[in-house]
Amino acid sequence: MPSNAGENLSQREARELLESGHILSLSELHGRHAETFTGKILDLELERKDGKLIYEFEVLGSDGEVREYYIDAASGELLEEKLED
Repeated sequence: MPSNAGENLSQREARELLESGHILSLSELHGRHAETFTGKILDLELERKDGKLIYEFEVLGSDGEVREYYIDAASGELLEEKLED
């Protein structure tokens, strides 16, 4: 997954995509990735990158490190995990 920024979607756009079934809800993602997201979620964005809808989570782990997780918003697949620069 390229690290370059994508197009951020508005809350209205996100709600429409969720209601139409094009993306998974945050509760569905949390259920699938509860062990991955151990820590405090600092930021969350829904972006369109290279034609795909991607959730970008920024999480402060119990180790004090901030990690970014990129998840396919439609399938829930974890695409990338990296330490924040």
